[in-house]
Amino acid sequence: MRTILFDAFGKVCDRCGKRVVLDSLENRSVAQEFIHINHTCGFDSVIGDGLILDIDLCDGCIKELLLPFARISKQGWLSNLER
Repeated sequence: MRTILFDAFGKVCDRCGKRVVLDSLENRSVAQEFIHINHTCGFDSVIGDGLILDIDLCDGCIKELLLPFARISKQGWLSNLER
């Protein structure tokens, strides 16, 4: 069984182990850039039917693992800045 390493005090990246303690405004900003994925796998999934995929990634791991495949766009208030 996997232990969840997130609580009111901080976050931990499941890939690289980066720890962020929420003890300052700077660290809170860093923690906001973590991505949490919680996905229930469907029928005939390569992971397993009905299993739950649960992962936390820091911004460095997101950049390395996901950015090459991501579609990036400006949405909401950011798109209004260019008008």
